[in-house]
Amino acid sequence: MKTMEMFKPGILILMGIFLIGSLVIASADESLLEGGDSFNNAVQIEPGSYDCNISKDNPDYYKIINITPGQKLIIKADIPAVESGSANRKMELSLYDEENQQLMLDEEHLIPDEIGTLTVFRTASSIKSSNIFYLKIQEEIRTTDDPYSYTLYISIEDYFDADSQIDAGNIFDTALEITPGDYKGYLEIDDGDDDKDIYIISMQSGENLDVTITPKGYAKFKVIIYDQDRVKASEEISANNGAIVRTSYNSSISQDIYLEINKRLISSDKEYSLILTLEAEEVTETESTESATEETSTEEASIEDTYTEEASIEDTYTEEASGDDSEGLPGFEVIFALAGLLTVICLLKRR
Repeated sequence: MKTMEMFKPGILILMGIFLIGSLVIASADESLLEGGDSFNNAVQIEPGSYDCNISKDNPDYYKIINITPGQKLIIKADIPAVESGSANRKMELSLYDEENQQLMLDEEHLIPDEIGTLTVFRTASSIKSSNIFYLKIQEEIRTTDDPYSYTLYISIEDYFDADSQIDAGNIFDTALEITPGDYKGYLEIDDGDDDKDIYIISMQSGENLDVTITPKGYAKFKVIIYDQDRVKASEEISANNGAIVRTSYNSSISQDIYLEINKRLISSDKEYSLILTLEAEEVTETESTESATEETSTEEASIEDTYTEEASIEDTYTEEASGDDSEGLPGFEVIFALAGLLTVICLLKRR
C-alpha cells in the first residue's frame, strides 16, 4: 500500500501531462471546439479534416510544423450555409510564417443561404530545412454572437526536384547534386519563395555539357552555368513565354560546375523538364587526318635532319682527310728535286 501511495503523485503528474498534450496537439479527424487565442498558444494540427466552431471576434490560431522544402501546404475552409433570415457573415483565413508575418489572406462575405470556401497555400523552399506555418481563422457575425461551425482541411503536396526528396537549393551552398539524365523540377514564386533551383554537376576535362529546359505551359526561364569558382560561364533566357531554353558548356579541366534555373514570370505553370547530356569531346576525321599528316611530316623532317647531320659529319671527315693530303705534297716535291739534282751532278762528273 505504501508503495502504491508513493507512485500516486507520479501517476497523477503523467496523466496531467498527457491531458495537456491532448489539448495542445490535435490529430486529424478530431472535433475542434476552438483553436488557440494567439500565436504563442496556437494549437498544433496535422494534415486531415477538422470540424470546428468559432465565435464572433475570437480568432482561432493553429500551427502546422515539419513542412520540408519542396512541399506545398494547402489549407481550405468550407463554410456551410445557415438558415434564411440569419445574419450575414464575413470569414477570413490567413497564413503566417514562423516570424508571424502574413503570407496569404483569403476572405468572403456571405449571405445566409450562401456556401463559401476559403483557401490559402504556400510552397516551402530550401531557405530553411524545415518550416513552421501558422493559421488564423476569424469570423465576424454581424447580428449574433452565436458560435458558428466550419470544416477545415489541411493537405500537403510534394513538389520535389530531380527525383529527390527535397527542393533544389536557392543558393550555392544548398545546391542539389545530380548526374546526366532526364528530370522534372518545380519553381514557385506566386505562392512561395522558390524562385530558383541550383544543381551541381561533375565534369571531366574535355567533356561537353548540353542542357535543355522545357517549361510546362507558358513559364519563362533564365538558365545560368557557373564554373567551380562560381564565375558565370554562360547565360540563356527564354525567347518568349513557354519557349525551350538550350545552353552548353565545355570544361577544359575536371571540376564541379553549377547550373542555375530561374523562373522569370509569375505563372501557375511551375513545372519544367530538365535534360542533361554529358559527352567527351570528339576528334573529327579531318582533325585526325591533319594530326596524322602533321606527325608524318614531323617524322620525315626528323629523318631528313638525321641524314643532313650524317652528311655533315661525312663532309667533315672528308675535309680532314683532304687536309692531310695537302700537307704531305711538299715532301714529295723536295724528294723529286733532290733526285733531279743528283742526276745532274752524276752527268757532270762523267764528263
